[in-house]
Amino acid sequence: MKQYATIDWEAIRRRLRTCEEALRDAASPSRDSMRKLLEARATRLAEARCTAAAGQELLVLVFRLGSDRFAFEVADVAKVSRLGRCTPIPGAAASVRGLICRHGDVHSVFDLARLLGRQPSEWNAGLFVIHVRASGGELSLCVDELEQIRSVCAVDLMAPSGNLSTSSPVRTRGIHHDGLTILQVAAPASSPALGTDTKG
Repeated sequence: MKQYATIDWEAIRRRLRTCEEALRDAASPSRDSMRKLLEARATRLAEARCTAAAGQELLVLVFRLGSDRFAFEVADVAKVSRLGRCTPIPGAAASVRGLICRHGDVHSVFDLARLLGRQPSEWNAGLFVIHVRASGGELSLCVDELEQIRSVCAVDLMAPSGNLSTSSPVRTRGIHHDGLTILQVAAPASSPALGTDTKG
């Protein structure tokens, strides 16, 4: 006598219920499911932008002025150092911190906060100096704190809504979506806008 396989109707019903629930979730996803879906999509888009921007990734040195974060492209940074002993220059512009001597070279140090139109920090020897390459030499800029070196995608930079005055030697290159402001030096190291003719 021919034998027939037993059909497990309960298992079939369970599979049907699972399929129905999956269809309902796809049609009306929960808030948590939607959040995860959007996060995954945002990650994929960010990765795609960086892939599309191959060759446009910037390696930057991040630093702080007060509570705000800024950066220069690493390719533009000659070196960094502690401020240490700084000799004031009588009659110099307010943006000039003074003179420092490093390895036999004398550098005019400028207060980046003042060049950006911000309130400068109180002077102390623990501040840092970023020596940025500029036409005719280096521009030595005093900052509060060094943070890290990181990479950013050039395509993620937004144009600033308003820039610094045209007399400022430091300009805003762009603003990253996380609030990081990328700067660049737009004037030679001996620019009259700096209030001194002492180079680098």
